[in-house]
Amino acid sequence: MTQVTESSTEALSCIVYDKVTGRPLGRHRHFDAVANKMIEVDEAEALALFAADDGTLEKVTDSDAANLAVLKAGTPITSALRGSLVVKNRLVRLPKLALFSDQPELVGDGKSTATLTITLQDEQERVINAASNEVVVTTTRGKLSVRAGRCRLKNGRATLTLTSVPETVRDVRVRVELAEGLAEPAEVRLAFV
Repeated sequence: MTQVTESSTEALSCIVYDKVTGRPLGRHRHFDAVANKMIEVDEAEALALFAADDGTLEKVTDSDAANLAVLKAGTPITSALRGSLVVKNRLVRLPKLALFSDQPELVGDGKSTATLTITLQDEQERVINAASNEVVVTTTRGKLSVRAGRCRLKNGRATLTLTSVPETVRDVRVRVELAEGLAEPAEVRLAFV
């Protein structure tokens, strides 16, 4: 099959997304087999296809098809939707969390502690000072200083403590993610020795 590529200002592909959260749900393109080329996307057709899919509706705010929206693009969208968000009618990279520990390992005595620092960063790895999102921290071993592993960022930052447990293990993973899930998560590994 011959693949046709041509320059055009037509909207050859689109992203269907949740207009409340900005979270992309999928891509839609339309190929005309007779003409052997991509043709302009029909917005109503794309919305109807996604609204008819129960799996998609489960991911939409309030499971309401009225919360679906379309972002058109003049060229096929090749960037991954995972890790992206639609903001002000543009596809942008999600912010990402960073997680740092002041200790690479802890003594497995139930008393040793490590200070964990969390930041929310933009594409240039700058801290987003306006962020006050709730984060969820989980660990495979040890005790966190915040109840249920939940705390709120202040000026894009949060600090908490991990206390060891009386055992030695090869590897302890600590993971942080935004409660609403709209940022790339982060993870750090420590050892209890």
